[in-house]
Amino acid sequence: MYKIVSILICMVSLLACSAESVEEGNQKLQGQLSKAIKEAQSNQDSIEFKEIADFPWDRMFIFPPYTPVETINEELGVSWSKVGSTGIQNRDDINLIVFVKDNKVVRYLEYPRGQGDFADIKKTGGFEPEAAVFQVVKEQIGGQEWIQLRQYE
Repeated sequence: MYKIVSILICMVSLLACSAESVEEGNQKLQGQLSKAIKEAQSNQDSIEFKEIADFPWDRMFIFPPYTPVETINEELGVSWSKVGSTGIQNRDDINLIVFVKDNKVVRYLEYPRGQGDFADIKKTGGFEPEAAVFQVVKEQIGGQEWIQLRQYE
């Protein structure tokens, strides 16, 4: 009985550590993306996600505000259980950036549009690492400076 309890405790501990590492990974990615956008903005340059996202992924998807959950699952090609918790279908303050590896969501960001707006970017099938390159453009919208990201051409 003692062995079973010990094994269960170890399993729960591993799961807790795994959940924390995903959250920590998301925070790290958010920081790296914010830093890259600021640097690109200063240099009037572009950002490359293959340099920012330092984990294995083969597709990146960008979903603008108010994207329905069904549309996201259809586009990803999988039923992603956590998509509803992002609230993307009812929010206008974020873009949802989702990274997929082997048809599984491996990381995602609820990226604030005020730090860099990806809302005008849409590519069916997502972006492969080599194609996930975006120009950072500063614009005046409604008397405010707004940072737009556009697909690099």
